[in-house]
Amino acid sequence: WMPRSAMRPAEGDTSDCILVVGVSRPKMAAAFLSVTLISLFLTFHILYDSAIYSIHAASVIESMDDMINDIDSNSQHQQQLPMNKLHFSRTSRQLPQAIIIGVRKCGTRALLEMLFLHPQIQKAAGEVHFFDRDDNYERGLEWYRKKMPYSFKGQLTIEKSPSYFVTPE
Repeated sequence: WMPRSAMRPAEGDTSDCILVVGVSRPKMAAAFLSVTLISLFLTFHILYDSAIYSIHAASVIESMDDMINDIDSNSQHQQQLPMNKLHFSRTSRQLPQAIIIGVRKCGTRALLEMLFLHPQIQKAAGEVHFFDRDDNYERGLEWYRKKMPYSFKGQLTIEKSPSYFVTPE
């Protein structure tokens, strides 16, 4: 508790008032400064640890890449497949089972990205513009299918394009 002499009337000078809990302004400033410095120290410590971890992870990945390259160069049965030809076995390109249409800036991309979080959903990499561009439409369904991602049986393939909604006939 505070001594009675420390209590001042409300109409006195407020510059030298003591807080109700009995802590003076200098003590409160010191406490605030201490909390701020501890917070800064912890923040920089976390940033430093994450930077060290990133450097370590990058060096591990680089050493693994070197090891894999050494194994590949010594291997007699090298397969040279382009990256766009590699895919999981038992996958195929399917025509989309769903097409998201909407006006521009209405959230079609956000909807597609949220649906893509589900493991049974595959999405087209970009807007294919099959139905709204005559030259693409004339290339046929096989061309359209080749623009779709590989997916497992049972997965849904989804494409989105606001252009399908706003293209004049």
